[in-house]
Amino acid sequence: MEQLLALGSVVRVRADEQTTLRMVIAGYFPCDTASGTTYDYSAVLYPWGMQVNPALQMFNRGQIVSVEHEGYRDEDGRKVTQGIPQALEEYRRGAERLIREYQERDASPAGEKPGRTGEKPDRTEELEEFG
Repeated sequence: MEQLLALGSVVRVRADEQTTLRMVIAGYFPCDTASGTTYDYSAVLYPWGMQVNPALQMFNRGQIVSVEHEGYRDEDGRKVTQGIPQALEEYRRGAERLIREYQERDASPAGEKPGRTGEKPDRTEELEEFG
């Protein structure tokens, strides 16, 4: 994965075949909760900045036509942008593991969780102790 652009970078992004917009990068890997899609960047329109509606725009690296200004980057910024790809890969592996576990559970008889019988344990002896 290539180096992410620094926060504050101004980029020209392809909106459609004929239109490009200038945006200021404000964040990394936002998720559109309506579709479940994760994008590379969140940004605000330049020169207007944060507006009430619409708020953040989301786009991927492939939509960037040009970088017009590189934002500020220090050691902290480098650590974050270098650590994001690894954290994202760990997240994806964990999500894939959970999906497999749910698929296995759903494939088991009566949708039982693997290793469980579905019967309630007999706790009579435990209750008699408190008699």
